Amino acid sequence: MPLEAYGATASGNGTGIHYTNRTMHRNYNNTVIRMRQQARGKFWPHVRAMIWEKAQQLFQEEQARTMGSDFKGITATKRELREGGYFYQAKLIVLRDLWLEKKGLPSVEEEELMRGFV
Repeated sequence: MPLEAYGATASGNGTGIHYTNRTMHRNYNNTVIRMRQQARGKFWPHVRAMIWEKAQQLFQEEQARTMGSDFKGITATKRELREGGYFYQAKLIVLRDLWLEKKGLPSVEEEELMRGFV
């Protein structure tokens, strides 16, 4: 069966074949094998994006606190966020907030706001 039937295209210079669809593979006798495609999760991709956003927020809050009037609003790379411990701290905060939300309890920030008004 041709590759186009699977939605893939092949191009080669005689030494090998490049597939644009990574679920395709040719075995030793040059027949096309359809490989199992990894299912994308519903929880972690969304949560991971929230963690990176929170880590960047924590980084910028600390920079603003320590630099005072010299703060320029720079953003950190993912590597810097991991090395500085911001990713781990953000992960704990985001997962705790999601757990509290699931249980129907107020998040830490909401509790602090409620205490300020009481």
